[in-house]
Amino acid sequence: MQAVELEITTCHSFLRGASQPEELVHTAATLGYAAIALTDHASLGALPRAWRAAQDAGIRLLTGVRLTLTDGTPLLLYPADRAAYGALCRLLTQGYAKGDKTEPRLAWEDLDLSARLYAILLSPAEGSPEELPAEAALACLRTLFAERAFLALTPRLGPREPARLAALVALARRHRLPLIA
Repeated sequence: MQAVELEITTCHSFLRGASQPEELVHTAATLGYAAIALTDHASLGALPRAWRAAQDAGIRLLTGVRLTLTDGTPLLLYPADRAAYGALCRLLTQGYAKGDKTEPRLAWEDLDLSARLYAILLSPAEGSPEELPAEAALACLRTLFAERAFLALTPRLGPREPARLAALVALARRHRLPLIA
């Protein structure tokens, strides 16, 4: 099994990422990765440049996007096919129409149930008062995405890390969600 980075932010995520898409693809290819996923914050803008770079490097590019829903839930979405990519583009357009030019406004009920999107629920941001995803978010994830739902197991290397990771594993089991590291 080969490693694949599933959460990479480029310079297209203003104030969140710094590297050019081509640099990230080149680095992944140099490290021997078979694929790389770009998940900019509410943007698919890096994909054309990344796609060309991935073609040249001979690695697979996975399309994704990172969203922060109105309840604060951080979520990664990946389209399974071209129709799902179109649905993801419509979702972002809808979110920006309801929000503003810097931040889309999307809630769980805005997510398209018919789209073949894969979802990875992330833990709240480091430093946030919540260390674990909310029970309501886990239930929504499982209900909306069924077998296309995952819970991220992302280490933060803090002093309480073993307990936090154990709690994430327990949450995943309770909600019948596969873990993804």
